[in-house]
Amino acid sequence: MKKHLLIWIVMLVTICSGFAQNKNHWLKTTQSQVSSRLSSTRYQVFGLEMAGLKSDLASAPDREKARGITNLVVVFPNPDGVFERYKVMEASVLHPELAAKYPGIKSYAGQGIDDPTASIRFSVSNQTGFHGMVLSAKQRMFFIDPTTTKDHSNYIVYSREGLERGSDFSCLTSSPNISGRYAATAAANTISATNDKKMRKYRLSLSCTAEYGNIFHGAPSGTQKHNR
Repeated sequence: MKKHLLIWIVMLVTICSGFAQNKNHWLKTTQSQVSSRLSSTRYQVFGLEMAGLKSDLASAPDREKARGITNLVVVFPNPDGVFERYKVMEASVLHPELAAKYPGIKSYAGQGIDDPTASIRFSVSNQTGFHGMVLSAKQRMFFIDPTTTKDHSNYIVYSREGLERGSDFSCLTSSPNISGRYAATAAANTISATNDKKMRKYRLSLSCTAEYGNIFHGAPSGTQKHNR
C-alpha cells in the first residue's frame, strides 16, 4: 500500500512540475499605441508578468555545463498570436566577473518544441526588460521588444518585414585594394563554411556614439563611466 502511495505521489509531483514549467506569463492585450517603426499589420501586443518569468528562468541550467540538455520549458508568443514552447537554457554572454557584478543581466537560448526548427535567443535585465529574437525554417524571423523603452510590462511581437526601411546607407570609405584582393576567394566560399558547429568565445569591447549610448544604455542610475 505504501509503495503504491509513493508512486502516486511521485507521479503527482511530476505532473505538477510539468504544468509549472509550461505556465504562460504572456497575456494578449489590446493596447493601441505601438512603436512607430512598424509599417505592417503583422504584429501582436502582449503583457508580460516579468516576476513569474524570472522565477522560472532561475532554474535554467547553464548551457555549457548542461551540454544542451534542459527540462525547463518556457512559452513565448509569435506575430500571429500563437504561443509556442521552447526548451530554455542560460547562455551568458558576459565575462564571469561582469556577470557576478551585474546579476540582473541574463541571456538565454532556447530550442523550439512545437516548431523544432525554431531557436530563440533572449535577454532579461532590470534596466531594459525583455528582448528576444526567433529564427525558424517555417516562419519569418521575428522579435519581441518592449513597446517603449520605459515600459517593461507590455511587449510587441513583430516580424522583420514589419519594420519601416530607413534611408539607404551609403559607405563612403574607399577600399579598392580590398575589393580586388578578395574578389577571387570570395567566389569560392560557400555558405556551408559559415556554420562549422564549433562554439567560439570572443572578448568584445563595444564602442558607440554618445547619442546612441544615451538612448540605449538603459541604466539611468549608472555612473558616467558605466554609461560610456
